[in-house]
Amino acid sequence: MKYRIKKLILSFLIAAFIFSTINFSATASSSNLSEQKKDAYLALAKIIYDNNNNILYRMQTLEEMANLEGLNFDFSVNHFQNFISKDNKTQTVNNNIDSKIQYLIDKNYMFGYLLKELSQSNEPAIKEFSKSLLKNLDKNEALQVFTEMTKSNNNEEKIIGIKGLAKINSPESTYILLGMLNKASINENLLITDILSSSKDIQVLDTARNMLKSEKDPKIIINLAIILINNGDNTYLKFIQDYCFSKNIEYLRYLALKLKDIKGNIDFSIIENLSSHSDATIKIGIISFFEQYKNNIKIKSQNDHIIKILKRYVFDESDLISLAALKILASFPDKKINAIIKPLIYDKHFSLPTINIILSTNNRYLLPSIYELTKLDNDQIKIQSAKCLINYGKNPKKVLKNLANKSKTIDIRLSASILLYKISGSTKYLENITKDYDESTKEAKDIAVLYLANSKYKNITLEDLKTIAFDNSSKNNGLTAALLLYNNNNDSGFDVLRKFLSSRKPVIITDKFPIENILTALLEDKNNWVKVNSAYNLARMQNKKGLDVLKTLLLSTDDSKIRASAAIMLGNTGSPNDIDILKLAYNDKFCRVRSSAAQAVIEIISRYEQANNTKNIEINIK
Repeated sequence: MKYRIKKLILSFLIAAFIFSTINFSATASSSNLSEQKKDAYLALAKIIYDNNNNILYRMQTLEEMANLEGLNFDFSVNHFQNFISKDNKTQTVNNNIDSKIQYLIDKNYMFGYLLKELSQSNEPAIKEFSKSLLKNLDKNEALQVFTEMTKSNNNEEKIIGIKGLAKINSPESTYILLGMLNKASINENLLITDILSSSKDIQVLDTARNMLKSEKDPKIIINLAIILINNGDNTYLKFIQDYCFSKNIEYLRYLALKLKDIKGNIDFSIIENLSSHSDATIKIGIISFFEQYKNNIKIKSQNDHIIKILKRYVFDESDLISLAALKILASFPDKKINAIIKPLIYDKHFSLPTINIILSTNNRYLLPSIYELTKLDNDQIKIQSAKCLINYGKNPKKVLKNLANKSKTIDIRLSASILLYKISGSTKYLENITKDYDESTKEAKDIAVLYLANSKYKNITLEDLKTIAFDNSSKNNGLTAALLLYNNNNDSGFDVLRKFLSSRKPVIITDKFPIENILTALLEDKNNWVKVNSAYNLARMQNKKGLDVLKTLLLSTDDSKIRASAAIMLGNTGSPNDIDILKLAYNDKFCRVRSSAAQAVIEIISRYEQANNTKNIEINIK
């Protein structure tokens, strides 16, 4: 929790440090979105770096900075050098740095190019940490650096070079990797052939065929065979089949873990032969294969065999294998899975994980097992099962009526009543909720009243809605009641809505009511929080007036909290055309506003990139 609070505080500290060194001038005639995004990220990252003495926080910041595409090389080097000069007590953090390096390597976070100046550091921990911060920012420079690393006498550095070339994934980098195969060690050849397993390059295919003529190492042979199989040459399946009968457990384990990398049609006898072994690693490899290819039409004819193997694994002595097999089985597209899963619902050892997996797995073939859950003596499981059945287009009225009438828990009765109303239009059970006189059930009664009011139920009066609207115990219920009042032309709805919008934080109205008119009127309110929240909700409705007011408040209101909120709101609702306005806020004297403006730019560009599936949309900067 402390970490989150510190991180939140740090993110607001976009102080003069950033803007004294980075010029966010808007004088350029044009700039692309990725550059704008990079600048905004640098602003945030640099202030955390400059204002925090905790090495672990700064390490995280440096990693984030190294992740930025197009990051200026000199800028990053300068800040990494500052990092070195500030941390003289490196010995005390060596373990933390080494741990982070290992994490990065294990996750294959091999970024684009080596920060060369830092790799020359005399401090081993810093040197190693810098080598882990690689990203493909410039392919030509990365190619050169990684190629040099592959020539190193240091095995770890050579491995990083190989992985770096693999990340570049260009004809040039592939050619360099192929050139290494004749003179690399067995471990290096194993890594290279593994990396190239999905390659379509004709040179890779020719090299694989030639190597198979003389290669002796079984693991490398498996990799070479997979390269050719993945390119449609199933004659090389015989190499895989041969090793299914190996007596060397290491080879069998390797083959099992590599199954998921085979993209073409696979002879199921390979799976069956491997599944005869009791080794845990082999089982994990087979389960991973089933997970990846359970919906592949090429193996559907083998469903019975696959289900048989998974059933055996479900009862494995290892809980890890058992649970993994059960998850795959539950997602398998075959109704036969219920014969195995349904009995597990009542098994003491399997009951809880089985129920959780059934309810969390999106698989229509599980319907018989879901119906079985509705028979359990547990109302919570019953209501969750009913929701699942409704999602699959079923109508579990009987179960819901029973819960609505007999459950001892008010929340369950309310949930069942709402579901019955949604699927049948019946308000009977919601009416019963409103007649409960227990004070502890007030929240549920209010919700039932709101549903009935929305359904035009005649016995719900405006006074009922006013009571809920002016009750501060539940903001969501009160807001919905206010909107219902306003929708019924009652002035008290306006008063309550204004009260909620005056909250000194962003307020989002999710109820679908025609309220654009009232929000537009509130744009003239004297309370700036009412004004900014009204503008935000209008902007969320794509209303231009809302966006215009947010821009005005960002630059003109005296309250820095309002300005910061307007920036964030504009980031959530604006377009690249609004970046110019947000960049003006980079000069605000309050760091929270500057920070919010930078985050808003990042949000707009990220959303726009995702929508347009590109990172190089050009915009005009006036």
